[in-house]
This record gives sequence, structure tokens and C-alpha cells, in this order.
Amino acid sequence: MKIAICIHGLSSGVSSKSKKEVDTIDCFKALKKNLELQNNADFDYFFHSWSHKDNDKIINEIKPKNYFFENHIEFHKNNLLDYLKHLRRKYFFNMDQPKRKNNTISRWYSLKHSIRAMNIYSNENSISYDFVVITRFDAFLLSKYRIQDLDNTNFYASKWKRFYDLNGKEIDEKKINLKNVYKKGLKGFPEDDEGIHDFIFICNQANATKFSNCYDNLNKHFKEVGVSSHKVALNQLIKLDLLDKLNFYNDFVNDINLARWIEPRDNQK
Repeated sequence: MKIAICIHGLSSGVSSKSKKEVDTIDCFKALKKNLELQNNADFDYFFHSWSHKDNDKIINEIKPKNYFFENHIEFHKNNLLDYLKHLRRKYFFNMDQPKRKNNTISRWYSLKHSIRAMNIYSNENSISYDFVVITRFDAFLLSKYRIQDLDNTNFYASKWKRFYDLNGKEIDEKKINLKNVYKKGLKGFPEDDEGIHDFIFICNQANATKFSNCYDNLNKHFKEVGVSSHKVALNQLIKLDLLDKLNFYNDFVNDINLARWIEPRDNQK
């Protein structure tokens, strides 16, 4: 069995969404421990990211078969309407994301080119992959991912847990690991219209390629579901007629989170 791991997004620097440093080396170690070592398979790594002073550090750590580093691209300049939407999100929903649209476009561009890196290598070397794992540089695996036990005709995303405090108010996902939880529920499709969780996707190579072409139709997605990667991901599956293949494996917070959102003790799981 051959498995490709395609990583995208920021691999160093400060996330504009959280204002915290993106540290990826621990994420790579968790990826190898909880995914690579849990499966009897050959793994190849691919990525796309934005160039920085530690390029060589990233390459030496994961030893990719193919990769792309690019200088940062500004995909979208905010206009007055974008600014007003930002103020609304900030003051009504406590979401401080002034570059939301630019960052969403950037994410899907990077995802597309991480898959492109895989396909170039695959074609040049006459290699095909049974599974493709699509994930971000700052995603931290907290539990075992036994890909070999899955069905590669399905498209897997994480279950999306929501948590509430003692007063029944939903807790911000960045603060869940404060452990002040009272009640758990499910979020996203099919429970509500928030889309699907998007830190990791698992599928076959053909579906990964089709899914990555989401970038080419982002403006249509934005018009239909808004500027949300969660909603765009689900909308892309619908357009690809893959909704009946959508399954859920492991879950966000217990099995995967962002490195900057978890406590040091969680890193040791």
C-alpha cells in the first residue's frame, strides 16, 4: 500500500488568524508517530508552502518527494464591504480575521499545489497512491490514524465536536482545552449548515485531485456558500457528486487539533 501525505499552508511565521507562531516540527513528529508508524504502508510526502528563512529545515525534516515554495501572494485586497463584514464578525462573533477572504483563497491555492506536487511525481515515476492524506502544516495528530483500515472509495473528514460551558454557551474552539466543558454535541454536516471540518481529509488519488480543483471555482463557491473553507469543502464534494461517499473518521479535538491551540501535556499523547 502506498500513501501520499500532501501538506499545505503556512510552514513558518505568524498566523494572521491567531497571532501565534506556526511551529511545524512537533506537528511532523506527531504525524509520523500517529500516522506513518500506525500503518503498514509506504509513505511519500509532498507540500506547498510560502517561502521563509527555514525552508531547508522543513525539507530536511520531512524529506518530500516533490514540493513547492513560493513567495507570498496577495490574492485579495479588502474593499469597504470586506471591512464592514470584518467589523460585524469581530464585534458580534468575536472573530478577528481582517484578511479572511485572502487567507481562504491562499489556503485553497496551497492545497491545490500540494496535490499538484504529488501528481507530477506520480506521473513522472509511474506511481499511484492508494490513499492521499490532505492536511495542513500546523495540524497536530493526537491519536492513531489507521488509514489501512479505511475504504479508499470513501472521502473522510473529521467529526466536528462542539462544546458548551455550564451555562450552555458554546465554547470557542481555541479555548476548548481549558477543559471547562459541560456538554458535547456535533457540529457541521449533517447536523447544521456549517460545512465539514477541514484540518485533514483522506481519500484516493483521483478524488484528491478532483477535490483540489476547488481553487479554480472559488468565486462560485463564495457566491453560493460564503467565504468559509468549511462550507466550501462541503460544496465542492456536492459538486463532485461525492456527498454519498463522505464519511467521518476520528474527531476534532480528541484526535486532531492545531498545535497552537493545544496544551503541552496533550502533545505527549
